This record gives sequence, structure tokens and C-alpha cells, in this order.
Amino acid sequence: MVIDYKYNNVFRNAKEMLFNSLIFLAFFPATVLIYYLLPNLKLRNLFLLFASYYFYMNWNPRYAILITIVTCVTFVFSIFLEKNKCPKKRKLITYLGSL
Repeated sequence: MVIDYKYNNVFRNAKEMLFNSLIFLAFFPATVLIYYLLPNLKLRNLFLLFASYYFYMNWNPRYAILITIVTCVTFVFSIFLEKNKCPKKRKLITYLGSL
């Protein structure tokens, strides 16, 4: 198998935010600090959602669409889970939501 590094995303841009990059070293503490400075849980969760979107989009912007779809599907299935109390239905909803 021949790998053409010119088209490999890992080597595309030295400014990518990888877990072992200097950019991430600044991004992560800033995210944690802002998270704890926000006054309520709803704002904190919303901030974490957008911070994670930013993190993944920094690596490859095309993944924003995928992450948005996964977020919406998970949200809808969590509402179904909350409304159903029958264990069998909850198992089915969980199974379908994880596909």
C-alpha cells in the first residue's frame, strides 16, 4: 500500500489542533476555565458542545456536518427514551439510536 502524504490530513497543516499540539495545550485549559466561569449548567453544556464542534472542525471542517447530524439524532432519541417507561421499548430505542 502506497501512502501519498501530500493528501493525508495528518500532514496537511502544521497548525492543526491535535491532542499533542501546542494549540490544544492552550485550547483545553481555556475551555475548562470558561466552562467553570459560566453561571449555569445549560450554558456550560452549550459551551462544551460548541467547543467540541470547534475542536473537530479544526481538524477537518467536513466533520461538522457529521457531528451535527449525530448530535440531532442523539437528542431526538434521548427525548424518546425520556417519554417511554417500558423497559422493552427503551431497549429498542437505545438500540435504534446507536445504529
